Amino acid sequence: MKNSSDISFTFIYTRYYKQAFRFAKSYVHDEAVAEDIASEALIALWEKVEITSVEEITPLLFTIWNDE
Repeated sequence: MKNSSDISFTFIYTRYYKQAFRFAKSYVHDEAVAEDIASEALIALWEKVEITSVEEITPLLFTIWNDE
């Protein structure tokens, strides 16, 4: 993985899933679709972006949503 060794996917998913889900649900108003969007955005963030600090995660996550 391209990410900093002290930031794991599990950390990102656990810490940011609820925020990602709420954001997605505010747009799609469907829980199942929002769950998929949140999961896919977090996976894309992990796979496509080099994360060097925790402070970068939220802005990068919003960027991922806009690119998908």
